Amino acid sequence: MTISRSLADIANSIEMLEIRCSRCGRTGRMSVAKLIDQYGPTTLLPDLGPILVADCENAQAHDYAKCDVFYPQLGKMMDDLTG
Repeated sequence: MTISRSLADIANSIEMLEIRCSRCGRTGRMSVAKLIDQYGPTTLLPDLGPILVADCENAQAHDYAKCDVFYPQLGKMMDDLTG
């Protein structure tokens, strides 16, 4: 079972959200507080990815080149949250 976390779920654990694309290697970090201000605390992380990469030329690709956003530091954090 996959559990989708919201920005509110991670706000107390991390200040800066690391964002990467596994296709092109583009990386960045964004303030979780600013993301909450901009998109709301209930925004789910899977829904946030396409929003964050909307300005990338590969965001609308229809093949293997399409952006594949992931949040590297969340793996361990999610393990800690789920026990």
